[in-house]
Amino acid sequence: MEKSTVSTAEAALLLGVSEQVVRQQIKNDALTGVEMHGGCWRIPRSSLRPIGDVERLENRPTPPYVLRLVERLDSYDSGMIPCADAAKIAGVGVKAMRNGLRSGRIPGGRLVGGCWLVTVADLGRWLGVSGAGA
Repeated sequence: MEKSTVSTAEAALLLGVSEQVVRQQIKNDALTGVEMHGGCWRIPRSSLRPIGDVERLENRPTPPYVLRLVERLDSYDSGMIPCADAAKIAGVGVKAMRNGLRSGRIPGGRLVGGCWLVTVADLGRWLGVSGAGA
């Protein structure tokens, strides 16, 4: 059974835009959303309509800083990347990366001396970068 509401992340994925665009559309009353306890938003599926004149994520070039960070994947001698660096490369927050490693959603995570590390090869595969760590 399909949910009748979606999160801002799910709405962004369905609409092909960023979460920031979805939140801006809610703020401008162009998209209906209900703020829940804790500040998260739920958006009725019925209110999801294509957002006009917004640059789609798939049409955007990869930012240069991401390309530079991905090129650095092979520069790690140990084959392991600290969680904070992996989060920068993936474009996510450190907490999200740490939770993904802890839960196993992001493969290759190891807890070493109280610090989460991820293998270069596994991070590359998770990001869809061919040849990472090779």
